Amino acid sequence: MKVSKLGGTYVVYDDDVEIKFSNISSSGEAIYAYVRVFITIPVRKLISTTKLNLLSSRSISELTRRLNDVYPYDWSQILQASCTKVIEEFLNPPTPEKLTLTERLYPKFLIDRFILHQSPTLWFAPGGSGKSLLALALAVCCENGFDLFGTCEPTKTLYLDWETDYQETTRRVSLIAEGLSKIYEIKKEEMALPSYLRMYLPLVNGTEELLETVNTYGYQLLIIDSVAPALGSDLISAAEVTRFFGSVRRLNAEGITTLLITHISKGEKKDNKSQRTPFGSIFFENFPRLTWELRSEYREDDNSFLFGVFCRKSNVGKLEPKGYKLSFLPNCVDIEYIDPEETDNAKQTLTEMTIALLEKQDMTAKELASTLQATPETIWVTLNRLKKRGIIDNLENGKWGLKNEQIPF
Repeated sequence: MKVSKLGGTYVVYDDDVEIKFSNISSSGEAIYAYVRVFITIPVRKLISTTKLNLLSSRSISELTRRLNDVYPYDWSQILQASCTKVIEEFLNPPTPEKLTLTERLYPKFLIDRFILHQSPTLWFAPGGSGKSLLALALAVCCENGFDLFGTCEPTKTLYLDWETDYQETTRRVSLIAEGLSKIYEIKKEEMALPSYLRMYLPLVNGTEELLETVNTYGYQLLIIDSVAPALGSDLISAAEVTRFFGSVRRLNAEGITTLLITHISKGEKKDNKSQRTPFGSIFFENFPRLTWELRSEYREDDNSFLFGVFCRKSNVGKLEPKGYKLSFLPNCVDIEYIDPEETDNAKQTLTEMTIALLEKQDMTAKELASTLQATPETIWVTLNRLKKRGIIDNLENGKWGLKNEQIPF
């Protein structure tokens, strides 16, 4: 008998039998696992799936009886030995690792200065803003090592979809690939494309099975679209959100990078003036090490989306905003990089956020740039525009402050 571990799943091999123990948990004096039993000769075939108390002799005997009815084998011995081994591994305390010094003093990115390596990165935007389309474009770029979103190596990507379906996703990817073929001068038929998995159950209910799939096919990036159905519960609940990020962290611990796509509240969607936040518990802001807000503007005149992508939280230092234009043509989606301040939403947002900060206290241009994750040049343009409108003024010590209490908008 041979036992191996894939993520949190234990796999037992014995001649022409394979047994998988996953989703292992303890409750009181019981240790439960989902147990899947396969026969591998002449072809691999699943013959049983059950939730089993590994400490219960009665439950093991009952499973033995059912398995013998399907496929005569020495099930009693292999099940007893397998359960004992899995329990030992499950109860074995983790071994702490001694910290060491490293020459690498900067964080590692999967996409340079945009998507953190083996960590959760969060995108948030209103529904219908085009964020899923942009995420699919990123997935195609990652598969091929295209640098549209930043320098990256070719990366095997799996798109986990809780919102649409395979047919719609392939249609969108086909349009995106046609547009990227013009940029990188490669036939779309020669491009590597991301993999797709239609999802139905909450992530926490299938983390171990997902890890099996990831390890089998070697995926390095998972895109979760979107967080609400992937959570499958109350977005406001700190406990449920913590469980969700526990599953995300489980994926990251196995060397997988995760990009999470989520929404904002309806109230914030109507309010285009203030800085937005992800909808739900404050932990959606706290748990990810990197979050980006996507501000989009649809233009009917040329059937296009303008995106401003702004860093709202970074544990790895200041990151510059990005901008993209997606133009919808009859047979493709053209993608080009633009100044993120080119969208009306971005300009208005930066102006409003600057005023909101100055309402609280006087600040220097450098302090504003640092707080708002904007370039000094952009802040100076915003400050001079507000000064000309009579809203703010230069103060002592290089600081800026509001000129009037009432802000005309």
